[in-house]
Amino acid sequence: MGVTEVVPKSIAYRVLALALQLPESVRIVCREGVINALLAELAVHRVDLVIAAGPIPPGVNVRGFNHQLGDCGITLLATPRLARKLGKNFPHSLRSGLLVGCLKW
Repeated sequence: MGVTEVVPKSIAYRVLALALQLPESVRIVCREGVINALLAELAVHRVDLVIAAGPIPPGVNVRGFNHQLGDCGITLLATPRLARKLGKNFPHSLRSGLLVGCLKW
């Protein structure tokens, strides 16, 4: 199986844990890489499964099926001053140059 480099390995392990509990003996070989390389491996049957952070990208000519295994949210933290400044037009304020001006070290 293939796992893209952006997928936390703890999540990949959880997905595979069920296969390790099968009554038959299972041998699992994991490869890590970028999505396009792993999909190429899938196309020529060098891997049977790819765990990625998203679906098969458009334009990739691979016969495959996408199954969402879960999702998670994103948390943004800011100082009170920055939150007031960016919060007025959030989330659009993150795209503007306003954010760049606020992030001075």
